[in-house]
Amino acid sequence: MTCVEEKSVNYGIASDTTVGILNRLPEYKSLDKARAVVLQVGVNDLPRRDDNDLLSNYQAILNRLPDGLIIVLAAIFPIDSALAEKPSRSNRRIISLNMKLKKLCRSDLRCRYIDSGGRLQDNSGNLRTDYHLGDGVHLNPAGYRVWIDELKPQLD
Repeated sequence: MTCVEEKSVNYGIASDTTVGILNRLPEYKSLDKARAVVLQVGVNDLPRRDDNDLLSNYQAILNRLPDGLIIVLAAIFPIDSALAEKPSRSNRRIISLNMKLKKLCRSDLRCRYIDSGGRLQDNSGNLRTDYHLGDGVHLNPAGYRVWIDELKPQLD
């Protein structure tokens, strides 16, 4: 994360979900000193939760973050459906959920919403193969560079 901001901490954990973040939020003492928080989570929730539960978890996370923070809520990235699509995880569902996340973010004055999907996807709406690790879901360094380019202005 230092490629985004010099003094930053990455609390990203492999296979993490909104429930994992909710459970760990009380442990993050640095939130009281933070200027901004970036939330990019949700793809691992898709096979486990319906949209209403997932949105409730996002709302609970926003509610538990300290006042005065800039909150950047990043859309769930598209997937490469040839590799990663399951009935519970599809680009159609991700697009629908991202529209709801955007609306949720608009209801919180601290929240800034970014959706890098348009730059990460191919003409079919799938995550471009040159932007993922080969699993169709997780960004590789080139994919993260695209996301970071969109993220940086939101932190100014």
